[in-house]
Amino acid sequence: MEPRRVALTPRFIVAVLVAGVVPAPGPQAQEVEPLPDGATEEGPRVGVLVGMRAELLGLVSPGASLDLVLDSPNRPIWLSVQFLAQMIRWNVQYDPVSRRDHIYVGRVRLGLGRRRGPRIYALAEKGIGVIMTEPASWRGDTYNLTGVGLGVGLAGERFTTSFELVIGVANRSSSSLYGGLGVSLQYRLPRPGQG
Repeated sequence: MEPRRVALTPRFIVAVLVAGVVPAPGPQAQEVEPLPDGATEEGPRVGVLVGMRAELLGLVSPGASLDLVLDSPNRPIWLSVQFLAQMIRWNVQYDPVSRRDHIYVGRVRLGLGRRRGPRIYALAEKGIGVIMTEPASWRGDTYNLTGVGLGVGLAGERFTTSFELVIGVANRSSSSLYGGLGVSLQYRLPRPGQG
């Protein structure tokens, strides 16, 4: 028996389309629930900062730093581990030759302040100094130094400026106090994939 053929007339096509649309429920959009406040904020992250520091006591002298900072945009406490290479220079009365040492210190800084905005911090440092300009028999000699300090700063999207005061003990020729007064500018490197 030959199957019955249906003629595809315009009236038949319209009837099929209407029959398919009526029983089929339209797609229902699901509402996305809003995230709770602060859920879109980043949590604590380790940032890498590179910077320059100028020592202001004695003769103004340059330095450089590398910093690993653990901070958060919505928590006020932050912690950093820093390596600082700093030149220090000073004059001695009645001597035309300026003295110069290089110091290399590791620092731990603990501070208050969000990732952007004003900051205050305490620091502890320990390292070595290298005598660069003294009588020839002293040049290249090293000594130990240990210090503590306080600093204030202002952090932005990428740049952070800081001003700090440090005091400590160094055994350069004999154990004696040393001081530092510095200003620094640091740049936070973008994370991979971040513009």
